[in-house]
Amino acid sequence: MFDRILRSIESIESIVPVLRKLGHAHLSGYKVKPKMFDSMFQAIVATLATAFKEKLTPEIASAWSWLYLLMSDIMLSAHSVCTIRFLLFGAVIEFVSFLLLPCCCCF
Repeated sequence: MFDRILRSIESIESIVPVLRKLGHAHLSGYKVKPKMFDSMFQAIVATLATAFKEKLTPEIASAWSWLYLLMSDIMLSAHSVCTIRFLLFGAVIEFVSFLLLPCCCCF
């Protein structure tokens, strides 16, 4: 999924429906809890740090963080968690998702 997002980064809106369906599948079908997304984030960060060591620059780590937070927040927005965070240059900017993305109940 990460590779598809990266290929679509210029038109991220094209991947939103896919991520929302994926989020719905995880939250409803697989019974993943929203807090588990944070655990996954920590696992990805730790894996990147272990695998790439000094090659993992702060800029690269920030880019991966931004990508994961974007993906997970879109996935979570499919299930009544209606805040989208974008990590950009170390600052978290929050957008109310109903301004950007309707909740699944709005379709």
